[in-house]
Amino acid sequence: MQVLVTGAAGRIGRMLQVAWSTGDLADFEPIWCVRQASGPAHLQWDILSDIVPPIPKGAVILHLAGVLRGDPCALADNTKMALKVCDAAKATGVQHVFIASSAAVYGRGSADLTESHVPHPVSDYGRAKLAMERQVLRWSQNSGAFAPHITCLRIGNIVGADAIIGQEVAGRHINLDSIEGHSGGPMRSYIGPRALAYVLAQLMRSAAWGKAMPKILNIATQRPVFMADLLKAAKLPFHFAPSETSVIAKVCLSTARLAALADLPSQSPDDLIADWRSLAALTP
Repeated sequence: MQVLVTGAAGRIGRMLQVAWSTGDLADFEPIWCVRQASGPAHLQWDILSDIVPPIPKGAVILHLAGVLRGDPCALADNTKMALKVCDAAKATGVQHVFIASSAAVYGRGSADLTESHVPHPVSDYGRAKLAMERQVLRWSQNSGAFAPHITCLRIGNIVGADAIIGQEVAGRHINLDSIEGHSGGPMRSYIGPRALAYVLAQLMRSAAWGKAMPKILNIATQRPVFMADLLKAAKLPFHFAPSETSVIAKVCLSTARLAALADLPSQSPDDLIADWRSLAALTP
């Protein structure tokens, strides 16, 4: 099974390269796409250009490439890239395109956030990802019977690719936002990088076999965690900063839809850190 992955040089892409190369995925043939190829292991694809590399017919695409920060104009490139990928997928006979979105589209929420929850993003990044989702789903609706199926993946925090654990530096002391009524600080839905690779592989295999996939899908492990517990598991020193009203106390993704499609691990804070550290030493 051929899987074309954009954004292979990014942090998540590098994690997946290691996880899939060390996993039991004999039927997988990943094609790692980067904007500037550095060797024969990578396929060059500058997505915003008009040059599309050879994409195998019947492949599945995992679109990870995107803009993480910048002003709204820069972040709008997320939509432009996603639509370019969709056009290329249709032109080359790709079966399914999985597009990396983010839990940031939800904004604030007190209960478990299902895929049908009305998003209210509070950051420019979240708004840009929501705009991207809406544009690609509109593209899918208007592109006819021969267009590839589209799934937008609302991915929670990935251990090692996040702003706290991913910035581990010796001697660094972390300021963690305090949340009134929450002794563990903010609560977030996380997933370890190996668990992410495992779940994505299952989804892409099912899509390649023709199984119906939802248009929007949350990606996280089953149990949200307090960020203080995660830092304790990582043995990273921290203290609580004063509470601020702008901080989102809870982002907990419902994983019921995902659990019906894939074998979904339940990871404790210790499990999440062990998952990440088992991969970190191998990730360039």
